[in-house]
Amino acid sequence: MRILVVLVASSIAHATPPMNPPITTLVGQLTLQHTRKCEKGVEEWVDPHYEIGFVRVVGENLAPLEGKLVVAEGEVTEIPVPPVVRDGSCPVPQMREDMVESKGGMRRRRGRNPMNGFRISKIRPFGGLSARRDGDEVEVRFTNELGRSLPIQITLHYEGCYGKPNTAQRVDNLTVEAGKSATVRFPVRVEQQGATPDRAIHAASTVQVSTPAAGIALVIDQRIDGPSACPKR
Repeated sequence: MRILVVLVASSIAHATPPMNPPITTLVGQLTLQHTRKCEKGVEEWVDPHYEIGFVRVVGENLAPLEGKLVVAEGEVTEIPVPPVVRDGSCPVPQMREDMVESKGGMRRRRGRNPMNGFRISKIRPFGGLSARRDGDEVEVRFTNELGRSLPIQITLHYEGCYGKPNTAQRVDNLTVEAGKSATVRFPVRVEQQGATPDRAIHAASTVQVSTPAAGIALVIDQRIDGPSACPKR
């Protein structure tokens, strides 16, 4: 007996997941940054460029807004980064994993960059964030100036008063309608459980605002207005 086996190829259609729309709006602090060069024991800061958060940006007439929170519109792009010599002959500062060395001092990187580069077509100041001490609390107020309903997270970062450990408190699931505001409060100081006594007290340092909304990247990490909340020794 002969058995005939017939193989039939089947075609299964797999639905392609929808792609997120490209990021066209970037919100954060615009700063002038440099890259540290080290050659034969001589240190030099080269490669002056602008960044919003830690995203390298290019555009026209950026200098008047340097140091301010801004709303930048444009497109994600690749920006060539010039090679810089670092031969290891200069002293290396002590820093944590979340610290990035800059000409003006240490900066703290909060998570990964949403993109490597951004080309700005329009830019304006952003006045929608205030973060200030109010007695034993920090009041954070976010006003939505972006013209659409926006889900946000607000995170308050604390730094150890007498040591390196840090911690954070976060408020999730806030939705702020266009033109409306949301206000949240955090303690100005917290105690880190299990820390040694001289490192237990942490003081409010910066407020971070982020969003999962498509097409917008919030890279805000703003210092708290007012004097340090660390107690005097």
